[in-house]
Amino acid sequence: MIRYLFFLILLPLITACGTDETAENYSKIYPDGKSKVDSIVESSFSIDQFILGQENGIELVATLLSSPLKDSSSSKAILYIHGFGDYFFQVHLASFYHQLGYNFYALDLRRAGRSLKDNMRNNYTADLTEYFQEIDSAVLRIKLSNEHLVINAHSQGGLIASLYAHEKGENDVVDAYILNSPFFDLKTNFVLSIAEVYYNIIGKFNPTHPLPIGPEGLYAKSLHKDYYGEWEFNTTWKPIEGVPLYAGWVRAVRRGHQMVEEGLEIEKPILVLHSDRTWQTSTFEPEILESETVLDVEDIKRGATRLGHQVTIVEVLGALHDVVLSKKRSRNLAFSEIENWLNQLSFLQ
Repeated sequence: MIRYLFFLILLPLITACGTDETAENYSKIYPDGKSKVDSIVESSFSIDQFILGQENGIELVATLLSSPLKDSSSSKAILYIHGFGDYFFQVHLASFYHQLGYNFYALDLRRAGRSLKDNMRNNYTADLTEYFQEIDSAVLRIKLSNEHLVINAHSQGGLIASLYAHEKGENDVVDAYILNSPFFDLKTNFVLSIAEVYYNIIGKFNPTHPLPIGPEGLYAKSLHKDYYGEWEFNTTWKPIEGVPLYAGWVRAVRRGHQMVEEGLEIEKPILVLHSDRTWQTSTFEPEILESETVLDVEDIKRGATRLGHQVTIVEVLGALHDVVLSKKRSRNLAFSEIENWLNQLSFLQ
């Protein structure tokens, strides 16, 4: 608490004296952290990029990955959308959906994962709706060879997918949505809530102003096999210490949160998965390996009730923030819930 109070006192000085962190400097922060799973994906998945435009003289792209396990006899597909500070590396998820008879695709959004280029801010955005462009492109590409499509989105991807479905309304060609711990609010305390309001205002006038605080890396350590987890991932694209935060991003996500709070009108069936408990700590404790440590479970549940009229909310015992990266027992529970829910949708049978 003292650390946060000290930070709050220094906010005006930081803003007045600090200069905007340049993308050129930012892109050099991380060493090459490529993992074995990236080699597996790159050697087996089909990888296509959508050109989205130019940004500061750099070609802006999004990357669509297609599983090698595609079944030409199947007319059903899954599109996976990752969360903030993240990218697609969950190859076991592709195998799970293939076993259910779905063709699997994943999207690395602009400035993330395989779409990140030198001199770009990792996962940065000042407007969540800008992602609708690559989602549209991916959906159109997938629908060329699949009659039905379900979007499976995690964390911030879940927030983006929710806003996308709301925006599309009756014109949405996606059939259903599976949201894995969707990012419907910030887990915060009183002091940080004041700082958040401050940066929400700054984000309007100076969106790339960096925040002097950020993730502490505990959640990523609970996932990575070099620490407490069982997974490998690219620590350049998904850094253990997290990606830097900017005022424009705070403003963007808070605008999205406000829309959810006011209530969305999503007409398609939605499954929301989340852990059974929230655990808040700044140091390692065994409980972080079986809990939601990034968001607040109550915020997820509250936001889920504001999405539409066909929402199923499922609590997964012992799940992590990314439910499908939980310990085997918990992720198998999640897979079972997903399978049962999909089997109840008559148009997918």
